[in-house]
Amino acid sequence: MNKISTKLIKDILIVYLLRRKVPINVMFYLTNRCNLKCIYCQIQEHDNKNEIDTKTLIRSIKELDKLGCIRIGLIGGEPLLRHDFGQIIDACNKNNILVDVYTNGYLAAKKSRKISLPFGSNLLLVAEK
Repeated sequence: MNKISTKLIKDILIVYLLRRKVPINVMFYLTNRCNLKCIYCQIQEHDNKNEIDTKTLIRSIKELDKLGCIRIGLIGGEPLLRHDFGQIIDACNKNNILVDVYTNGYLAAKKSRKISLPFGSNLLLVAEK
């Protein structure tokens, strides 16, 4: 049994036996930046200056692991535009947290050579131009 499966079983037991609330799945809105200008999306109208910084994000991932989080979703604009995207994935890997990346897919091939998603994670292509 791998570490993630063991963690999942432990967290389910905590939830059901101890009635403790556990943040099983958490979404991080990483950025308002996007490499596309889809006609149905207003992401370009939002401020890009308020992105969560790398240290805070990694500290949050560590804390979520301690609380029992199993899966983190990374969304945005286009989360693959973050310069620290590899560090974010590495923090999730280190803390045995599964990752779902919601992306338009245009940067996926380029970035996928540089990052390694944890087993059981997903790269979800959710937008088209």
